[in-house]
Amino acid sequence: MTSSTTEPNALTSSQRVFMEIDSKIRSDLTVRVDQLIEQSRLEFVRALADARLTDQNLSTPPTDLFRGVALQHLFCRMCDAESLASKGNQQQARPIIDNLQNISDSWAG
Repeated sequence: MTSSTTEPNALTSSQRVFMEIDSKIRSDLTVRVDQLIEQSRLEFVRALADARLTDQNLSTPPTDLFRGVALQHLFCRMCDAESLASKGNQQQARPIIDNLQNISDSWAG
């Protein structure tokens, strides 16, 4: 006689489907964010050319500048601030900052 035992941490079929959907949406979101950042950089290049400023030793900001703008915007939104100039919720900010610090620390080894 065989007994069927279920692992205590095994996912149900519904949970597996949920996790697959969640993973795909997160992946698609990150791809779209990267695409929008690159699109913004290219629009900047075109705007400089249209304004005839490309020959005046002005350079396009690096992609990291546009990534920083997106990060700052999302941070403010997560902290219920309208912008960098308005006050957000300190209690919401601390866990976000701690999480980013933990990511950075994990890269340091």
